[in-house]
Parts: sequence; structure tokens; C-alpha cells
Amino acid sequence: MKIDKKIFLTLADMAKIEVSNSEEKQLIDDLNTAIEFIGTMNKVDTENTEPFSIMSKVNYALREDTVTENYEKKKLLANAPEFSDGFYVVPKTIE
Repeated sequence: MKIDKKIFLTLADMAKIEVSNSEEKQLIDDLNTAIEFIGTMNKVDTENTEPFSIMSKVNYALREDTVTENYEKKKLLANAPEFSDGFYVVPKTIE
């Protein structure tokens, strides 16, 4: 897949970013370079490679998930700048 100007403008619109004309060409080239690099990974012979489940040997300390305190909804909402019908009111983030 190659990123052209039409695809790039669609992606920029979806991401809600504004890009100048001078940045546009450079970003399209950078995206195509990244896609090309990722495509080279399909050429790697992994036929005799064993899959592994963990990338690192980090030992995560896990704890039991237990309820420790029970808060009243009214107390929690008291800190909100705005709420309605028991829910936080936030600005619309999608169109």
C-alpha cells in the first residue's frame, strides 16, 4: 500500500491535525518509508522460528482485586465542574 495525497488528507482529517503544504510532502514520504520498512518484514523467513509468549523476563507483582472503600456517587460528583443525571458532562470529542 502506498500513501498518496488523497489518503494522507483523509488520515489527517480523521486525526484532526492540520498540516502545512511544506510538511505534507515530507510526512507522506516518511509514512511510505515506514510502510516499506514494515513490508520488508514479510520477507523474513520465520518458518523454523519458535513463537514466544513473553518479550521480557519482568516479574510483575500481582495482588488480589478487592474492594476497599465504597464511595457515594454524590460525593464523587461533588468535585465535577458539571454533571447531569448522575454522569459527568464533558465536551464532545467526536463529530
